[in-house]
Amino acid sequence: MSQDDIKAKVTRNVEFVRTGITDFLGGVAFALGDIDEQGAFCYSTPGEADSVVNINTTGVQRLILPLYILRHSEYLTTLQSDGIEDALLRMGRELHYPWASSSRSPKN
Repeated sequence: MSQDDIKAKVTRNVEFVRTGITDFLGGVAFALGDIDEQGAFCYSTPGEADSVVNINTTGVQRLILPLYILRHSEYLTTLQSDGIEDALLRMGRELHYPWASSSRSPKN
């Protein structure tokens, strides 16, 4: 196998991983009550999602550990990384977990 073939396979597999992560993050939005079973948003204005209290508490609790693990993946896109961070912060806030804090560097 040539180096180009290996790089192409790695690139393709990274895209498979990213697609899987995107699908997983859709499940997070569902558990948080932001989308319904059909994938439609349950709120109409930005920021309204933060006031939605109709979360699936058990589902959210089951997602916390996988999100913490994914948080450190080198294959995340910036959007996925930000989404995971925001989801963890919101989960902590919704469930009143004192350990939920941002891993992002403070912005100057």
